[in-house]
This record gives sequence, structure tokens and C-alpha cells, in this order.
Amino acid sequence: MNLYDLLADISSKTFPHGTASSPLTLKMDSTYDYHSLSKLDADLDDLFSQTVRLLDEVRGTIEIENPNDAEQAVYEEYTIATIATMASMIFGSNFIESAGSTKDISEKVCQCVFAGFTVDPELPSIAPDYRETRDFLREHKRPADQDAIMRARVEIIDHAKAWTYLLSALLEGPLTEEQLLTTHRILCASLPLEDGTPPSRD
Repeated sequence: MNLYDLLADISSKTFPHGTASSPLTLKMDSTYDYHSLSKLDADLDDLFSQTVRLLDEVRGTIEIENPNDAEQAVYEEYTIATIATMASMIFGSNFIESAGSTKDISEKVCQCVFAGFTVDPELPSIAPDYRETRDFLREHKRPADQDAIMRARVEIIDHAKAWTYLLSALLEGPLTEEQLLTTHRILCASLPLEDGTPPSRD
């Protein structure tokens, strides 16, 4: 499943000059863990405001420009920006749970998964991402052996796959219990939980 194509399709239908209404809305929630996310050196209120401004700019550009000349480029720009935001979201979610790797690696892996590519969870020890992940794990007082480095990478891959499935399901209509269970199975597909519970199986 290619998240780029999915988002490009939905944005072309729901932005100005389209006819469909979007099932997604952007709303600041009151349950963010500001203390944990403050470690990212970013103000969440500012990030949210920047995202809203970006969407307003995209919407305004579509309304002003000749749609035949400008829409496709704006849709693509919007899709790329949205993908980057989703990748950052996955990094932040993993970071809170002491999972995953660095922000740069997380975003790179997520964008590959979102584009429909298969990402190898294993890295040779000479790979830059291997060393960067190892240093990141050590810095945050987490196990940093070879298994831990692979686990950190798999946590990103499975999270990105689960989000891709969940978003595609959400865009189709109201979520069902089975879809939520499937999302959880994808999220836990490859790794045992910290308490030793084996990986989720269909």
C-alpha cells in the first residue's frame, strides 16, 4: 500500500475544486504528554500552529492559482509535507515509549514504508544507521547490542505499517473493532513485548 498515492488521491478530492468532504479534521488534543515531548526541544503548540498555517497556505494557493496549472504541484507539496509530519509523529510516539531510533532514521524508514518499499530490519555493523542507532540507544540508557538495534528498527517499520493501514481504513469510513484489532496485530507483528509475550499472529 502506497501512502503517497492514497494521500494525493484524497487531497485532490477534498481540497478546493473537489467535491468530496474529508473524513479527517485537525484538532489539538488536551492529552499530549508535554513533559515527555519537551525532550524533543519543540513547542507542541507552535508545531500545531505551524501545521495549521501550512494547510491554510496550501488551501489559499489552490483557490488563487489557476487550478489547471497549480493544483497538481500543490497536492504533491501537501502530500510530501503530510508524510513528513506523520513520520515525525511516529518518531515522537516511539520516543515516549522508549522505542525506535533517532528522528532522522525514523523519518527515513517511515517514508520508505509509506512509499510502499520493503525495509530490511537488519543492518550491517558498518552501516551509518547501525552506529547512529547504537549511539542513540546508549545515550538514552537503553540496551544497545545487535538485537536491540534491530528491534529499534523493527519498531519503526511496524509502527509505520500499522499507521498506513489505520489511515487507509479511516479514510474509507468509520473504524470497526476488527480494523483496530488488525492495526494492533500489525503494530505487534514482529517483536515480543517487553514482558516476553510473543509477537502477534493473525
